[in-house]
Amino acid sequence: MTRLVAISVSLLSSGSAMGCMGVGWRGAPVRFSGQTNIVIWDKAHQTEHFVRDARFETNGKSLGFIAPTPGRPEIEAVDGEAFELLRRLDPAASRQILTLGAGGRGGRGVTVIEKKIVAGYEATVLRADDVVQLVSWLRSNGYSVPRYTDAWVSPYVQRKWYFTAFKVAAHKGAGATGPVRMSFKTSLPFNPYSVPTENRGRGGLELYYISPTADKAKIGGTKPWLDSRWSDFIGDPLAEKLEASLKLPKGSIPKGSFVNCYRDTNFGRNDDVYFVEKPRKIVPTKFGGLAGVTALGLCALVCPMWRRAKRR
Repeated sequence: MTRLVAISVSLLSSGSAMGCMGVGWRGAPVRFSGQTNIVIWDKAHQTEHFVRDARFETNGKSLGFIAPTPGRPEIEAVDGEAFELLRRLDPAASRQILTLGAGGRGGRGVTVIEKKIVAGYEATVLRADDVVQLVSWLRSNGYSVPRYTDAWVSPYVQRKWYFTAFKVAAHKGAGATGPVRMSFKTSLPFNPYSVPTENRGRGGLELYYISPTADKAKIGGTKPWLDSRWSDFIGDPLAEKLEASLKLPKGSIPKGSFVNCYRDTNFGRNDDVYFVEKPRKIVPTKFGGLAGVTALGLCALVCPMWRRAKRR
């Protein structure tokens, strides 16, 4: 049986990207063969709930992926019902979820903050202040990283971000993580989509974005991405079912939310997909600016009539 090793990196900076990088056993190629994600944006509390189901392909004995996120994540195992509930809204209909994912020293320059079992995985939350020591810790704990890992994680180490490492199983060169929710604070909702060229595979992305605001999906927050395939309203009954499936407190999905479904067959870009709120346009009325005149005119008509009536 092949082993997949997944490494998730979490950042503290609220505006930073959350990409993914696969690392294979002794340099074996790692390809993401598709993923399905859910992003729930709670603007009032500046909180994102992110759930992902990723599929991988590799001929190596193990692989890992590194994915930064703003803030220390709350990690929770969830079931796949939420995806099925959202798929049923598709007017045409059809696809599954990954995500990311106690204290002590994990070695010089590396601090082990937390260990927990999530959906059958051993998740380890780390802090590191040195790239070399981080890579050394990963290798000494059974993780294998390619040569380009140092340069990729270096900015996150410099900013003192969190790293979460967890292990998953693979069979005959293919594997997938189970549904796991990761919730964190951020000022701008996003979907991780920055993937090194070495990791890009044949699979695509299916994304369900849930938000009460009218947001535009943009690569890096500035460049146009895709228009949603379809959109639907999330009523209270459906919101409660989704919250139960994702182990979220009641009310985590803001009232008045809509879900927008995106599908991209060109998996992986050079930056992440951010959801930027559209500016509200104020459309002037035909007689814009005359409201005061209208009121005064009405008063001018009414007042004389009232006076005449009083004289009688």
